[in-house]
Amino acid sequence: MLSSENLVTFLANRTSIVTPHSMENANAYFDTLILLSRAVFINAAVERSAKDISRIKSAINSYQEALFTEDLYQIVTKDINLKYSICNSTNNYFYNKYYPNCLDSGRRMKWLHYYPEATSTDLQKTILDMQALITAIEDRDQSKCDQLAISHVDSIIEVIQRSMVPSVSKTIDLTITESTNLQIRKSE
Repeated sequence: MLSSENLVTFLANRTSIVTPHSMENANAYFDTLILLSRAVFINAAVERSAKDISRIKSAINSYQEALFTEDLYQIVTKDINLKYSICNSTNNYFYNKYYPNCLDSGRRMKWLHYYPEATSTDLQKTILDMQALITAIEDRDQSKCDQLAISHVDSIIEVIQRSMVPSVSKTIDLTITESTNLQIRKSE
């Protein structure tokens, strides 16, 4: 079922599956993530209940605790669970179907490129943005939710882009000196 919807791809051994997310479709992925985040966060401000706010606050506390563990699996899981809890507060079937799929498609990118590269300043900004978002949802401030959705995804993109910049290749000395033991054989 997931394969027919292009949400996963079975590998040749038929026992392993991967999500079809790559650098080739990253632009489309981030466009989708921004659009869905904006829609979900704005709708959460409109539809949320007091119980939803309590659940969202609990999720951000779990996420903050996970950041101190340095366990990437836990951090990424709690990050996505926080977004799920916001999405659930929309009470919208379609948001609850497609936004989690979008978040799951980006899970590998968060493991490989976001969290390993994110600095403490980046993570602190994420926490502050999420706290501001929760306040905006609680205050039903749709405009602020929209701004924070864009800012949040943009900050993720910046860190991922930074992870793609070569960091070692330009600093290695590749000069050959007399002490270098290179032997080149002539073909006979």
